[in-house]
Amino acid sequence: SPDRHGIHPQTHLKSYTGILQADAFAGYDKVYESGRVIEAGCWAHARRKFYDVHVKDATPITTYVLERLAQLYKIESGIRGSPPDVRRDARQQYAKPILTTLHAWLRELPTVSRRSKTTETITYAMNQWQALTRYLVDGRIEIDNNVAEPAVRGVALGRKNYLFLGSDA
Repeated sequence: SPDRHGIHPQTHLKSYTGILQADAFAGYDKVYESGRVIEAGCWAHARRKFYDVHVKDATPITTYVLERLAQLYKIESGIRGSPPDVRRDARQQYAKPILTTLHAWLRELPTVSRRSKTTETITYAMNQWQALTRYLVDGRIEIDNNVAEPAVRGVALGRKNYLFLGSDA
């Protein structure tokens, strides 16, 4: 697509049925409304937001969240390549309790400044929680879409780098 307008995913995926694992780009919202496409969130995107805040100003909140996410990724490394039912069962046994505890902990946090980057990051994760945890119940879904990211990076960089060359091609 020549830009990130929401009409493009709707057009590209108009006859698609299945799972779409992506970040929280609002352009996908209409695709999910059809009910034919199931939204699966990307923990790498959520983690990156916590990591970026942590690097600039580490807090007990960001430290705690990043430690929990590291546990989730360790679980994934142990089941990578396993059949979907094995992955689902392992996630239910090991990852679900971690995410249940993390969700409750984030909900019960004392008030954090509304304008802080930490609050923005927590809000992103909480708003995406259903999509982020969908991988727990479907072993076909990855914890993130990092495998696909390098495949589309060239397109995104090209769109940015060739913006003023006068041709969409």
